[in-house]
Amino acid sequence: MWRSLPHALQLAAPLFVPTLKSLYTLYDSMRSSTLDFENTQAAWFFSNLVEFGGEQAKPLFTPWLPFIVEMIDHPADVRQAAVYGLGVTAELHPDVFRGFKTQVLQGLHRVITMDESREEENIFATENAISALGKIIQHHGESLDIGSEIRKWINYLPTDSKHEETDVIY
Repeated sequence: MWRSLPHALQLAAPLFVPTLKSLYTLYDSMRSSTLDFENTQAAWFFSNLVEFGGEQAKPLFTPWLPFIVEMIDHPADVRQAAVYGLGVTAELHPDVFRGFKTQVLQGLHRVITMDESREEENIFATENAISALGKIIQHHGESLDIGSEIRKWINYLPTDSKHEETDVIY
């Protein structure tokens, strides 16, 4: 079922978002789970709400932001979904993201520069973090030390994998 959610949101968000209340409860419990798989699914649910749910999904995803920010420090699969969602939030919902910007930037820099960030098990999370950083620079540059952030972002390049975020990064 969780794989169908992005497609349903893409095709019919105005019709589908109001019916998410029952699913929301399920994913909300997964968000606070101790199981990485459930945390990952909750983070992707958040990402899908942010990316495809539009304005009507804001009341659903906004309360999750503090938890998604904490997921930056989780294992790679969870981290990948969390940083992707944070990048999309920065891009599509800057008003919601604004209050978390400093904390997210610190977390992204930690993810990108951690030991083994370019190893196979971490590379997708790292590349999503680099992409998220680029989105923050692009959509929140006026409130950043833009020169410093761009220098850091450039130093994080190139990315190595054939990951779907590679096109977004460049």
